[in-house]
Amino acid sequence: MKNAKISFLFCAVLLLTGCVTGLRPIAARRVDRYEGKVGTTATAQIRGGDDAVKGMPLPWVDWGNYYGTSDASRGVATGAGPFARPTIGVNGALLDLEIERIELVKFNLFDNNGTYANYVMRKDGPAIKAWPEMRLPKDHPNYPDVDGDAPQQVCTGDLIRKRTLTGICNDLFNPLMGSTGELFARNVEFETTFPDLGQNTLTRNRHGDRLSLLVPDPQVISRRLFTRHQDHPDACRAGYGAAVPGESNCDYQPASFFNVLAAFWIQFMTHDWFSHLEEGHNDSQLIDTGCETERVNNVVQPLTPEEIQRLGCRPGDQIDRGYVAQSSPPGTFTSGGKEYLRPRAQDHAQHQYSLVGRLADLWL
Repeated sequence: MKNAKISFLFCAVLLLTGCVTGLRPIAARRVDRYEGKVGTTATAQIRGGDDAVKGMPLPWVDWGNYYGTSDASRGVATGAGPFARPTIGVNGALLDLEIERIELVKFNLFDNNGTYANYVMRKDGPAIKAWPEMRLPKDHPNYPDVDGDAPQQVCTGDLIRKRTLTGICNDLFNPLMGSTGELFARNVEFETTFPDLGQNTLTRNRHGDRLSLLVPDPQVISRRLFTRHQDHPDACRAGYGAAVPGESNCDYQPASFFNVLAAFWIQFMTHDWFSHLEEGHNDSQLIDTGCETERVNNVVQPLTPEEIQRLGCRPGDQIDRGYVAQSSPPGTFTSGGKEYLRPRAQDHAQHQYSLVGRLADLWL
């Protein structure tokens, strides 16, 4: 009875303060994002008891310790109704997940499909789950199947029983999302996509002249990080193997830790690294792939012919430039006194290439 009174008191207090409902404002700044940690001990106590309170100092999210979110031993046999422990715990977890989703959309989704400005300028932008930009156009063959003229298009029937050939209806209320012809969304600010362009003051101050598509030098990075020592280099022939089958003697490291998820990741990254707006080929213009400079003590220095030979680079290598749908400077919009860059289709291609260089720069 005493415990019941305490629980009721907790519920009353938390309802008045909004802790049970999880009501909290959407963060206005990235630094204030919700990271899955409840704000008060009282909130953790009502949602998961002592286990949730004990888990608060840990680095993981709190909702995994709420009542009803783990197994049958955590607050399941406590009756029914809105104040039942499993109900409070599960609802609290769902609220945590929803606020994380909203703020991830607001601060981490920089899409280039026309919706980005709404995420920033509208207070309800991150909470919207259906976007006019993701509607099927009237000339689409499946327009009638999603009740195209209705205020809300909805995928039903055969469109949701299996994956469609064009990829429409992956999202029930945004039929065009992720389908053929749609650009990939981005989770990197547009101004840092091409840091060498210095598109705003923050980027110029943060990166200066340290980074660009070819800084750090991608071919040098590849040679530094991925060249394997060979005990019998003559027999290995720089990885090409012996001229006579069966006589190769290359030293390879087994990668037993890879599984099928690696294939999914590689496919995703390949789509990000290469832009094929025309099937089967890129632009006819060629660009250099590097092997010209190396960073030493944070200073970029040109490579000598001897260093190029030692690294095994090929300074004459080139690759065809990826097509871009838009190469003009990005537009801007203002919200809350801050100027933002509008996305452009060019930001769809090759920006991950510079990010790889950035990671390798940290490695070296």
